Amino acid sequence: MRQRALLSGLILFAGILAAPALVLGQAQAPHKDTSSKQSSAFLTQIANEYSHYTLTHNFFERFRSGAPMNELPDLSEANAKADGAFAAHILTELKKVKPAELTHDEQLTLKILRWQAGLDQEFARYYWIEINVTAYSSVVPVVQRILDDQQFRNASDLEHYLGLLDQYPAFIARTRKTLQEQVRRGFVLPKDGIPGAKALFSFYLKEPDKSPLFVGQERLASIDPALASTFQEKVKQIIKARINPEFETLVAYISGEYASHAPEGVGLWQYPLGQEYYRFLVRAYTTLNVTPEELHRIGVEGVAHLEEEMTALRNKIGFKGSREEFHRLLQTDPRFMAKSQEEVRERLMSYVHRVEPKVSSYFLHVPKATYDVRRLDASLEGAMTFGYYAEPSPGQPVGIYFFNGSHLTERSMFKAGPLILHELVPGHHFQLNLTAENHALPEMHRHTIIPAYSEGWADYSSWLGVEMGAYRDDYDRYALLAQDMHQAVRLVVDTGMHAMRWSRAKAKEYMRQHELESETQIESESLRYSLGTPAQALAYRVGSGEILRLRERAKNELEKKFDIREFHDWVLGSGPMPLEVLAWHVDWCIEQARNKPGVASGH
Repeated sequence: MRQRALLSGLILFAGILAAPALVLGQAQAPHKDTSSKQSSAFLTQIANEYSHYTLTHNFFERFRSGAPMNELPDLSEANAKADGAFAAHILTELKKVKPAELTHDEQLTLKILRWQAGLDQEFARYYWIEINVTAYSSVVPVVQRILDDQQFRNASDLEHYLGLLDQYPAFIARTRKTLQEQVRRGFVLPKDGIPGAKALFSFYLKEPDKSPLFVGQERLASIDPALASTFQEKVKQIIKARINPEFETLVAYISGEYASHAPEGVGLWQYPLGQEYYRFLVRAYTTLNVTPEELHRIGVEGVAHLEEEMTALRNKIGFKGSREEFHRLLQTDPRFMAKSQEEVRERLMSYVHRVEPKVSSYFLHVPKATYDVRRLDASLEGAMTFGYYAEPSPGQPVGIYFFNGSHLTERSMFKAGPLILHELVPGHHFQLNLTAENHALPEMHRHTIIPAYSEGWADYSSWLGVEMGAYRDDYDRYALLAQDMHQAVRLVVDTGMHAMRWSRAKAKEYMRQHELESETQIESESLRYSLGTPAQALAYRVGSGEILRLRERAKNELEKKFDIREFHDWVLGSGPMPLEVLAWHVDWCIEQARNKPGVASGH
């Protein structure tokens, strides 16, 4: 399940904090006859089989669940084929289930399981086309997070870490061998991606005691000093004699022979099966049967509409200069710049503090997990435009938004509000942790990764900040429009490069014309779309647009019975699901609310 695990990119690299069960909007199961009970039991059996396989074979899920990490990821073709075969088996078994004999919640399980197994089966077909040596696609940063999360309480923990390091050289060697086979098959990272790939792996080429893989004394406080010293010497020896040489060989290969085969242009369209694969990724990330061409058109129309709205707001503000001059002001004015890492954190958290008093008016449930804002690891800042949200894990029981703290003089913070509402409250932190903490959900629901749902919710959360009082002046509101523009532009340039044969230069020029990002940010974002995770950026606007559409439908149909808290519970209470399934679920919830006595007290 390597490919489906990578569907989430870096956003979901971290683990889930175990918590007491919360019952969120669960349907009351009606009385079932014997036949229905058999269908229900059979579905539960299949879902449990799928969950067990996922937990056993998917390294992301093992880490997220807090299970022991005894092996590094198996990224072999044989493993990918085994995943595909297992998915085919699950789909065959699901054909025996009769939906009419299931409760609503069981039907949700059936629909989601069909979707997930279908993706697993198809992903296995495209094993060789995935080039996983960028900051957004490589599993090396994921493995680093796994190693960083290891706890040291006794001698057994020391041996466990050494066991993982012992596997590391072969893990890196496999990366090189996979690249060599991909060259033979015609799948090579474009030239624009070579420097980033070299930088990613070169970061690990350090003296043993300065290596990210080394374990400092602060992590060994519970270990006898003599034992800790011996352990550290063993770690340094493995790094020096076995791991660093593999990284050196990998970097040399990427810099030399591999780079000589790199194509000048970008886009999946240029590879064997590339166009077919991109259409599949569009469906995988949006969960809808929509074509790249249609999304491109929607993006272009959205950009034009937002340009009109932004013009009107500039006029309201009273700015007398041109559009370009106003945007330059937002990007360079000292009032929008943070002077230190701590100021970045304070500015981001100030918007969170604005919405915190309104949470109970918009949500029936909130996560138990707390949250924070911290700086991103330096190894990722060169290739990651903004940052990412990391869920709580056994070694880090706090949900954290890691921000890019490099080049502060080039990073205007005028969009800090929409960004942090997307990442923390009520965005990723709420959605991911309400799911993780809801043990009333089937395991499969709790561990499902569907970007159109999760990123759609986060993008919707930025918009929800209008109602929750996050944006207090016209500059804040302009920032939200700029964030909306960012998502609309993504529809245009992602599909442009992968389906419409745009050059990266054309994509960057389009971004300059419509975005408010610095040249540094445009450089890294265009790399992300073109080289890192094709089609992933489409999930945001598509997902939030569907949630807004469903909200409007519920409001129109329920009128005075509409409760915004209940609506949010409908969306968040049953875990991640494809957008078509979410629409089916919300329609059912509307019908339940319509038949419920009383008038809603929410907004």
